[in-house]
Amino acid sequence: MNRWIHTNNMEYYYRESDGKILGAAWHYHMNSAVWTSKIYTEDFPFTNESEKFLGHFIDSNFAKQSVEKYWLLQLNTLEFKHEGGYRDWE
Repeated sequence: MNRWIHTNNMEYYYRESDGKILGAAWHYHMNSAVWTSKIYTEDFPFTNESEKFLGHFIDSNFAKQSVEKYWLLQLNTLEFKHEGGYRDWE
């Protein structure tokens, strides 16, 4: 199961079983009207590609929903794995 936790600056979406942060939603100090969201992929080694911005939203609920919908879609997506890692069908 996944949950949200609130800190002073951000809302973090995490997996309860191991505490891994899956995504975040926040607004900048000088602009509280616009919320931003991103997800953290589980790719290794970690690179700039490990963080993916989902967009800018008018309030925190929409930003948080974008993170939840991303992971729900990933949960319901089948991937084909071969020795070299994940690869799209040719």
